[in-house]
Amino acid sequence: AVRVLDGAVVVIDGTAGVQAQTRTIWKQTDHLPRVIFVNKLDREGCTYKMNMTSLNTRLPPSKAKPLAIQYPLWRPRGALRSVVDLLTTKAYSFEGKHGTSVVEDTIGDHEMAEVMEARNELLETLAILDEDFGTAYLDRSEEDPAVVADAVRRQCLQRTISPVCFGSALGNQGIQHLLDAVALYLPNPIDAHTARPEYVPDPKDGGVLMEAFKVLPPMGKEEKDKGNIVYCRILSGSLKARAAVTNQTRKSGVKGKTVESVRELFYPKASEIEPCKELRGGEVGVVTGLNNVRSGDILTSGSSEQLRKLSTVMANRMKDAAAHAPSCVCFAPFTTPTLQQDQELAKALDRMMLEDPSIE
Repeated sequence: AVRVLDGAVVVIDGTAGVQAQTRTIWKQTDHLPRVIFVNKLDREGCTYKMNMTSLNTRLPPSKAKPLAIQYPLWRPRGALRSVVDLLTTKAYSFEGKHGTSVVEDTIGDHEMAEVMEARNELLETLAILDEDFGTAYLDRSEEDPAVVADAVRRQCLQRTISPVCFGSALGNQGIQHLLDAVALYLPNPIDAHTARPEYVPDPKDGGVLMEAFKVLPPMGKEEKDKGNIVYCRILSGSLKARAAVTNQTRKSGVKGKTVESVRELFYPKASEIEPCKELRGGEVGVVTGLNNVRSGDILTSGSSEQLRKLSTVMANRMKDAAAHAPSCVCFAPFTTPTLQQDQELAKALDRMMLEDPSIE
């Protein structure tokens, strides 16, 4: 799924700092603009210094420097009380049963000294990295939060910094501000167009260029009639139900077929899917009816020469990426007492391999 993302939120356990799996995810997303969210600050024992030191010393080397745009304030026993926006130096607490009520909080004198130290580090780092902001910083016009936000966004999109936010997902503390940071600093499909193929579909051709990034087998009896569930990203053009799509990655097809018909389209909504009539460029959707598609396949609809050449280039790129994928490091034999269970085991393993191509 990382292949089709324009940006990412990397979640850190605030009680433990950077862990082994964090390092793996950091490497996998190093080509993307990222926002870091330090989570679980509702627990005692977390500190701003510990987490920032962990981010700056234990993450794999990267062009992007973790840079705090918020500062956490603590209750007497150490749990999170509120979060300070370093751009405005205003503190916000999250009241109510699920932290849905955002209330402006006061900052103590000793806390303000720590906040200003963190803010100065933010401004000085931006002044070094961003020429336009550096000029504003020397002119002392950096007090305008909009000027600072613009600099953070520019550097985040250029992957020289990764803004760091703080909070607790369980208590819904800081989540509102995290989502604001996602909207403000991570790229939208237009911002990310330089990393995406340039294909302008001909309205007469009705072309579409898309990538499948996750395939799930049908679960219930009703779903079996619809075929596999394919999660895809529409790279260019638009896709409608009943459209015929060509698999450019598997020219011969899994079962000798190269063209299949889309049955239904859906928007993913958390754990649910919502029916829709059309998927447009930049959107992530769910498609049924494509039983021969596998994760990483490039699919097209249309007959323009531009589309054909572009899809071939992308399909070859995916094959090269698959050829350099890490080899298996863990092996295990399976045995069953009966032939019937052998068949059931084979079906279960086939399902696992369909969902996760790294399993062989």
